[in-house]
Amino acid sequence: MLTSSTNFCNILKIKTISVLFCLTIGGLLIGFHVFKKETGFRFIVNSHLVLKNNELNILAKNPRTNKYNMRIKIVANNTILYFSNVIKPGDFLNCVKVENQLSKGKYKGEAQISAMNRKTGECILNVVRNIKINVK
Repeated sequence: MLTSSTNFCNILKIKTISVLFCLTIGGLLIGFHVFKKETGFRFIVNSHLVLKNNELNILAKNPRTNKYNMRIKIVANNTILYFSNVIKPGDFLNCVKVENQLSKGKYKGEAQISAMNRKTGECILNVVRNIKINVK
C-alpha cells in the first residue's frame, strides 16, 4: 500500500501502446515501462545524487528480469556529467567518475535512461526523469 509520502511521477503515454509508471520512494526513482505484448522495461535510479571529488553516487540498476540493455546519461546545468556504457540486465552502477565538474551547490538535473535491444543495440525507448544533484 502506498502512503501519502510516496511521490508519484507523471504517468506518461508514450505512443498509444505503452505507459510509464514511475515513483520515488526514499530518494530512489523506480520506473516500469509497460509495452503492449512485451514484458516491459524496468529501471532503478537514485533521484537525489551527491557529487563529491568528481564522484557521483548514481545508484542505477538494470534489474535482471529485463530483456533490454540500458544506458544512462546524467545532465545538469546544460552539462553532461556522466554517460554510461551498456548496463546489462542484473548489472548496476554505484559511484562513477564524472566527465565534467560543477561548482558547489544544488542543481536540478535529468536522468536520461535508454532501453536498448540486446542483439542489435538499437535504442527502443528513452525516458527522461527529473533528479536533484548536490555538489559538495
